[in-house]
Amino acid sequence: MSLNAERSNDMKPRAGLKLAAPCLGLSLLAGCAHPQIPVASPPVNPFAAIRASALCEVTPVAIAPNGAGTAKMSVRSDDGACAIKVAQPDASSYGSFVLTTLPDHGKAFIYNYYNATYISYTATTAYAGGDHFAVSLIPGQGRPRVPLSVDVTVQAGVGVAPPAEAAPAPVAAPTTTHRSTTHHTTSKKKAVKKTTSK
Repeated sequence: MSLNAERSNDMKPRAGLKLAAPCLGLSLLAGCAHPQIPVASPPVNPFAAIRASALCEVTPVAIAPNGAGTAKMSVRSDDGACAIKVAQPDASSYGSFVLTTLPDHGKAFIYNYYNATYISYTATTAYAGGDHFAVSLIPGQGRPRVPLSVDVTVQAGVGVAPPAEAAPAPVAAPTTTHRSTTHHTTSKKKAVKKTTSK
């Protein structure tokens, strides 16, 4: 008898165990059932209503040996925002932050949400060209700040008319106010009584 044949004979189920094996398997599985742990969903993003730009391309943040970070962003000037998402090495948001250089042709906004820090930029409507801003990310607990410099390329918004230049306000001719005055003269007449003699 060969070794393979012996194994195949030993693996045949015995008649008495046919029903017991499925029941035993089910009872073992029932013992392993654990109540489902609810999965926590992220909190509602309070800034989700901010409209996104039709064009938002961001390069990964590059960290130099001195710890300074740089990133590039391409955005459209359609009054929509574009954001860079950054986090600390332990996958948590930064403790604090500050804009150290304001953009010249837009606005920047920084906020924390769900274990990340977001650096959002919105270009001035109808502007096209370059822009730049810088932030300082503060990890906390005595760790050094992380400077981050962002270079922005802004494309003109499609279908967005440039803002109309305000026409100079018409210069009004000087006006003079005439005041009408009426002079009343009254004369008092002395009542003279004429007396007649009789």
